[in-house]
Amino acid sequence: MAGTIRDPMNIQPGWDIGVQRSIGAADGDGQPGGASMSLLYDYYGGLLGERQGRVFSLYHEDDLSLSEIAELMGVTRQGVHDALKRAEARLAAYEEKLGLVGKREAWLAALDRIDPAVARMLEKEVDI
Repeated sequence: MAGTIRDPMNIQPGWDIGVQRSIGAADGDGQPGGASMSLLYDYYGGLLGERQGRVFSLYHEDDLSLSEIAELMGVTRQGVHDALKRAEARLAAYEEKLGLVGKREAWLAALDRIDPAVARMLEKEVDI
């Protein structure tokens, strides 16, 4: 979508101008190490303030537009946008400092390598 001009009167749900559903730029989903915003929220969402957490949840989990959230919360669309961007930045900062999602991914990758080895060992054990 970068470099394209969109008609502001023809915005589809989820096309909120200036807001990406993911941050970073490493993997296909845009997160460093492949972590999605929802996964970051699962790990660190409790550390967000009430308003930021609610905005994040409504946008990313309930798939509401910025305008819908603004109307629901009685604030401006810009206020929702700012809260969402701050929440996403905080989640990314928590991951950068704590690295829990990255550690989880490393652990899962190690399990993927271990699982076939264990299966081969079990097959050899059955043959004996």
